[in-house]
Amino acid sequence: MRGIDTPVRQRRRRVFKEVANLAYNSSNLKDDMEALPYKIVDYEEPLYWESVYRDRAIIRERIRLAMGMSLRPENREHPGHLTQGLEES
Repeated sequence: MRGIDTPVRQRRRRVFKEVANLAYNSSNLKDDMEALPYKIVDYEEPLYWESVYRDRAIIRERIRLAMGMSLRPENREHPGHLTQGLEES
């Protein structure tokens, strides 16, 4: 439904805003990109999922997609760093 401001829409906009801010103001893209999920999810109690770690993992994937990087497969045991594949894209 258009025009309804939901928490999911707010988080999506926040990710796009932070990625744009990162693109213009970052001097060290790799380190700033790794710190971004902790900046966006700055609380200790989970608000949307069962844990803060899952919340940050979802934000990490949203950041990758917002930067034009590929989505990592979900079935991998150790997905690696957020910046994995940054040079290729």
